[in-house]
This record gives sequence, C-alpha cells and structure tokens, in this order.
Amino acid sequence: YKAQKHNLQAFPERCAAVQGFMLLLGSVVSHLSTVNIHLVELEDAAGPAATDPSLQALVVSEETAAAATAINRQRQERGLCEVVLVQVPILWQTRPDGKREKVSSTWLRQMLNG
Repeated sequence: YKAQKHNLQAFPERCAAVQGFMLLLGSVVSHLSTVNIHLVELEDAAGPAATDPSLQALVVSEETAAAATAINRQRQERGLCEVVLVQVPILWQTRPDGKREKVSSTWLRQMLNG
C-alpha cells in the first residue's frame, strides 16, 4: 500500500527521472559515473531482493529495516547470500507551526499536489 498512490507518475516516467538524476550526480561525483543501476517495478513487498542472487546491498531506513531483515531470511531459505543492509537516517523538516514531519515520497507528493 502506498499513500497518495494516485499521484504517482507512471513507472517509466519515474525511471527516467531517477536515471536523469543519477546522470547529474555522476557528472558531479566522479565515482558514481561507473555505478550500474537496474530499476525494476515492485510487484510485492520484497521485489527481486529476495530472489536475485546478484544483489549485494539494500539501502533501508529505520522504518524498513525489519522488512529488509525478513528479506535476508527469505534469501537464506533460498540458499542465497544475505545482502548488506545500509541504514540511512530519516529526514525531518519543521513546519511553520513548529511541528516536525518526516520527509518522504508521500510528503513530497502532498507538497507538489496540495
């Protein structure tokens, strides 16, 4: 389930935006120009992370770390190596009324679409 799903761009549009962003980053951060990116549309919560033997790492937040741990269990059950879990912090912003709210794709869509 994805909040604000009706505001999501089509998958090909989102892929083009990510690829464009990575190209921009690659022009600024030299070692990123050699990073291989493979974008896939998720059909279930684990996506290919539970079954793709070529995956080496997952970037997760504290909110998704438990799901990533479950993915590693699924990988073990399939005889695959665990992936490295790289946890990044959640970003917060303070509203004019002083309340803090999480910066997320849902938050961004709400800001863009009112």
